[in-house]
Amino acid sequence: MSPSAEHLLTSLRVDLWQADDQAWRRHPGMLPACPPAVELAAAGREAHGPLLAALRAERDDSLRFRNALVLLLYFDSLFVYRELKALYGTASEAQRQWLGEACRKLLVRCFHHASGRDPSRFRDIGKNTWRGRLGTTAAVVALAAETLAERGRKAVVRDMGVSDGGTSLDLAEAAAEQAVPLAIVATDRFLFLHFAERDGDRAVFASGGAPIQYELDGKARRAADAEPQPRLDALFRPGGLERITMLAPEVELAAESGRCDIAFKEEDVLRPEPDLAQADILRVANVLVEATADHRGYFTRDEIVRAIARLGTHAGDGARLVLDNFRRKIERGGLWRKDAAAGCWRRLHTPAGLPDVLDGIADIPIAP
Repeated sequence: MSPSAEHLLTSLRVDLWQADDQAWRRHPGMLPACPPAVELAAAGREAHGPLLAALRAERDDSLRFRNALVLLLYFDSLFVYRELKALYGTASEAQRQWLGEACRKLLVRCFHHASGRDPSRFRDIGKNTWRGRLGTTAAVVALAAETLAERGRKAVVRDMGVSDGGTSLDLAEAAAEQAVPLAIVATDRFLFLHFAERDGDRAVFASGGAPIQYELDGKARRAADAEPQPRLDALFRPGGLERITMLAPEVELAAESGRCDIAFKEEDVLRPEPDLAQADILRVANVLVEATADHRGYFTRDEIVRAIARLGTHAGDGARLVLDNFRRKIERGGLWRKDAAAGCWRRLHTPAGLPDVLDGIADIPIAP
C-alpha cells in the first residue's frame, strides 16, 4: 500500500462512521471533517486502489475496514462504486451493512454533492432513499391478493421511480410474508451505468452514451469539463461496455438469487413503455410530486394529471394505479382503477388511510 494511504489508515484511532459531525449525520452526501483524507483523495486512482486492496484483505467489519470505506467516499468516484458493488457479493454479512451504506452515500456524492455532479445533465440520477419508507406497501399486497382471487394468477406490479430499488424489495418481502405471489418490474429513469476501458483510458456513461466521469491520460474528469468527444466515442462502443446497476447491493443480490421475483428496466414515468399493459398494478412513488407554495415538488398539478392520463393510454383495462408521495414529510396516497369503457381512471379510496395525494381530483380522463 502506498505510504500515505497506509499511514492515514493506520493512524486513525477513531471510527469515522461515528464521527461527531452534524453535517455528516444530517445529509448522506456530506463527509466527516478529515483534511488528510481530502489530500489523499487528490492523488486519485493511485490512492484508491490501495484502499480497495485493504478492504479485500479484511475478513470482518473491523475498524480498519470501516475507515477504509469512509476514506474511499472522498474520491467521489463511480469507479470506486463499481469495485464496492463487486466486493459485496463475497463480503461477510457484517461487512455488507457497511458496504451497502457506502454505495448509497457514494452515489449521492457523485450525483448530488456540488463537487461531484453536473446539475444540468444528471440531476435526476441520484439514489437517495431508504427501506421501509412507503406506507402503501400493504395496500399493494392487498391488491395483488385481489388479482390472484379474480384472475387465478399472480399479479404483475409495475413499480415506477424506484430509485435504488429498496422499496421494491420491501414490497416483495411483505408479499412473501403473506404468501401472496407477485412479480415486480421495477423501473426508474436512470438505473444503469456503463463502464468502458481502453488503452489506459476509462469512462462511465449513462445509457445512451452521455459521459458522466472519465479518466484520460491518468487525469480524472467529469461531464461538466470540456469533453474530448472523439476519444470518448471510441470508448463507448458496442461489445466493449460493462453494465452496472445503481440498485442497492442487497436488492440486486435478492433478485439475482431468485429470492424475489424482481426485474429492472429504465423507464421515464412521463414516457411509459407499451409493455405497461402487462401490469395489473402500477405504483408511482415520489416522482409525480406536486410543487406548491410551501413545498418544492417537481410538477404542477395539471402536469401530474396529464402524466397519469398518459399512463392510462398504455395500462390494461382494470389496472390499479397507486400514487404515493411525500409533501412536507407527510406521506399522501391515491388509488385509481382504469375503466377502458368510460375512458378514464376511476377514483377509489385513499390507500392505507393516508391523506389524499390529489385532494379535489376524482376521475381522470385518459389521454386519447
